[in-house]
Amino acid sequence: MKRNTCPSGAASLLKAAGKCMAWFLAAVVLFALLAFFYILFGGAFCNDLKAWGIKREYASMELPDETERVEVVSYVGNTVGTGNLTEIWVGMLVHSELPKEELETYFADYTVWEVPDDLGGACLFPNVFMDCTFLEGKDSGEGYFLIHRFYDAFSQMDLRGH
Repeated sequence: MKRNTCPSGAASLLKAAGKCMAWFLAAVVLFALLAFFYILFGGAFCNDLKAWGIKREYASMELPDETERVEVVSYVGNTVGTGNLTEIWVGMLVHSELPKEELETYFADYTVWEVPDDLGGACLFPNVFMDCTFLEGKDSGEGYFLIHRFYDAFSQMDLRGH
C-alpha cells in the first residue's frame, strides 16, 4: 500500500501556515483581553490620574490673605445623574475671614459655595461627591467655603459614569 504523502515543500508550507494561524489567533485573543481590561480599568485609571493631578493643583494653589486651606477632595463619576457621562469634580474646603464676594472675585474661574452656618441636619450640596472629614462633628460652618469646579474626564470608558 502506498501512503498518501505530500511533497516535502507542501508539508513545510502547511506547517508554516499552521504556525502563522496560531500566532494570528494568539494576537486576536491578546487584543480582546487587552480591550476588555481597558474597558474595565484603563479609563478609570486614566481618569483617576487626571483627578489626582488637578487635586495637586488645588493643594498648591495660592490663597488670598486671611484664608487657609482645610481639605482638598476629588470625585470621578457621573456627577449629573443622567447617565452615560463621566466627569471629574474637585473641591477645596477653605476657612476664610473674607466675605463670599471677595472670594468669588479671587476665584473667578471656580464656583464658590458657602457652607451653611448651621450644620445640624443641613445637607451639603456636594455631599454626593465629597466627604469632608473636617466638618464631621462640627455644629457650625461659619467662615467655611467650598471652592469647586467640574472637569471633563480623560476617558468616557469608565464604568463609574454609566
